[in-house]
Amino acid sequence: MGIEPVTLDDARVQTAATLHHYAMEDADRADVWIKRERPDLAISSLLSAASRESQAAQSIDMMSTPHEPARTIYYRSAAALAHQACVVLAEQGLRGEPDGKLRAELEELAK
Repeated sequence: MGIEPVTLDDARVQTAATLHHYAMEDADRADVWIKRERPDLAISSLLSAASRESQAAQSIDMMSTPHEPARTIYYRSAAALAHQACVVLAEQGLRGEPDGKLRAELEELAK
């Protein structure tokens, strides 16, 4: 019994799993910052999480054979994290006194 060689696809799956793990840690940190009313740090954590999750999806995309549903799940997660960052940013904008059109645009983004 010899040691099985690690393929490039195996390495990409491992890379994606590691990136996903760190993305979820960033997302958990964002939740803490939101509860502590620190939107600045929440935004940073959410953007970091979205970036890592996107990198995980791209790593799966580079595989020689399709790897679903992991690929789609990582992309969906990245989009959801980016959207959450967008909501927090829009809410920050609404804390000021934006006029009509800007207020309406921020309210739309905060959904």
